[in-house]
Amino acid sequence: MNEKREQVKYDAYAIKYGDSWREVQRTLGVLNAGQTTIFTTGLVANLIFSAVDCFAGVMTPGDFVMLQALFLQISNPLGMLGTMFKEVDDSLVQFEDIKQILNILPKVFDKKDAKDFTFKEGQIEFKNVDFSFSPEKAHPKHLLKNLNMVIDAHKHTAIVGPSGFGKSTIFSLIVTFPTA
Repeated sequence: MNEKREQVKYDAYAIKYGDSWREVQRTLGVLNAGQTTIFTTGLVANLIFSAVDCFAGVMTPGDFVMLQALFLQISNPLGMLGTMFKEVDDSLVQFEDIKQILNILPKVFDKKDAKDFTFKEGQIEFKNVDFSFSPEKAHPKHLLKNLNMVIDAHKHTAIVGPSGFGKSTIFSLIVTFPTA
C-alpha cells in the first residue's frame, strides 16, 4: 500500500525532473548555438577586414597574424564567462532550494515541557506496544500489536520482514521516544 503511493509520487517527480532536464538542455543548446554563431561571425568579419587592410597596405602580414591571435585569445575568457554565469545561476537556484528546505516545519518536534534526553545504558525495550495510523476509527488497523522486543546496548539488531511489516514504524518510534 505505501509502496504503491511512494511509486506514484516518485514517478511524478521523475517525469517533472525529466521535463526540466530536457528544457535545460534545449536552452543550453540554443545558448551555445547563438554564442558560436556570434563568435564565428565576428571571426569571419575580422578575417575579411584584416585581409582587405593587409592587401591595401594599411596592415603588415605580422599585424594580420597578431590581430587574429588577439581575437582568438579573447574567445577563451568569453567562453569561461558563460560557464561562470551558468555556475552562479545554478548556485542561486540551489540556495533557493536550501532556503525552502530550511523553512519546512518538522513533523516531529519536542513538547514545550520536554526534558533533555539523557543517555543511560543504551538498551531499548518495547513492552506491549500497540500502534495504528488511525486509532480514532472504530476498528483501527493495528500495524503493531502487543510488540515486545529488547534491543541490547552495544549490539547490532536487524529487523526484517515483508513490506508493510512495520520496520520503518518501529524505527520511527525509537527516534521519537524522547518526545513520547
